[in-house]
Amino acid sequence: MPQSGEHDAPGLLAATELQFKRALYWLAEAPAGAIIGLETGDDVVVTGENISSVYEQDKNTITDNAPLTDRSVPLWKTLAIWAEAERLGRLPEDSILILCTNRVVPLGSLVTRLSEAQSEDDVTRCITELQSIAAQSSNSISLFCAEVAKDWAALRRVIKRIQLCDARDYDPSQEVATIASRLHVAAGSDHQYIIDGLAGWLHRFCSERWQHRQPAWVPRKAFDNQYHAILDLIRRRRVVERPAWDIPLATDERNAAQSQFFFEQLIAIELNDEGLEAAVANYLRFRSERLRLTDEGDITEEDWRVFFSALVERWSRIRRLESSKGAASDVHLGRAIYVETVETGHREHLAGSATESEYLSSGGYHRLADDNQAHWHPRYGTTPEGDQ
Repeated sequence: MPQSGEHDAPGLLAATELQFKRALYWLAEAPAGAIIGLETGDDVVVTGENISSVYEQDKNTITDNAPLTDRSVPLWKTLAIWAEAERLGRLPEDSILILCTNRVVPLGSLVTRLSEAQSEDDVTRCITELQSIAAQSSNSISLFCAEVAKDWAALRRVIKRIQLCDARDYDPSQEVATIASRLHVAAGSDHQYIIDGLAGWLHRFCSERWQHRQPAWVPRKAFDNQYHAILDLIRRRRVVERPAWDIPLATDERNAAQSQFFFEQLIAIELNDEGLEAAVANYLRFRSERLRLTDEGDITEEDWRVFFSALVERWSRIRRLESSKGAASDVHLGRAIYVETVETGHREHLAGSATESEYLSSGGYHRLADDNQAHWHPRYGTTPEGDQ
């Protein structure tokens, strides 16, 4: 595993927004086997076997001022960092040095000339310009200028590898679309949810290592595993119901439900107010989630027929067993059947998968009771008038 350098300083996450965005970009862009580092010698480092290493300095600004001007601290600080690393032999010969900013750098500025320098003459002209600025440096950049001036030959080698990446090349506001494209996220998928999930994972991954005073090296394989875990979660959510608390229930829906046939059956067995309230909530949650799973998920009508058939079969067994016990009255019998069928926390499978919330099965029973395919009080043994 690569070792971190002298400049490692995790800092506050709030100050490294661009850095995390760029790390996500590289995790999506880099080939299998790559390792991406945050604050491991540079802001972002990409390395690995048979990979040309990338060392990137990220400069995020919230002002409207032109970034990376000829005498700016960010520019000279970056040159000083890379010049020192080159002088100490820390930069591989085939490494790429990227200076990235979230703003557009004016054409014709020194940093653009540094990134465009191809020939020895181009590099020489850049060196001459840098020497001129260093000779008349301001207090804010004088220390960095002195570091750069220690070995102009090392800086020559650095300049040949510099690439500028500004908002023309990478627009942070388009990060979701850019990363989703590189990950080949399917059309129709929730791109924002996927990228937010990956960003949150990356923050946790790095924070845990920094808290333990370890360098934040992120294997591409770990990123891939997390990406596929998020996709699996999305697929499961398309089959598995939402938790009860995530399904809003409107007051007018509650009131309307009390006029349904299933509610009449509950009144007949003299279910208490708490039970009635829970029944209405589960009836409405089931109705809402059935629509969502059918419209947005992978649940077919055949899946629902199998689901309801299993509920009816279970209800029939319970009804036969409770009827054989000799209840004191029809009300007691109906309530006993209801309690054993609905209020025992049964969770029926759906589309071959276990369900997680009790309301889907209990609400399913209320839906069956609404159609009189399951009943509680013995007098509800036939289809109600008007529901043929």
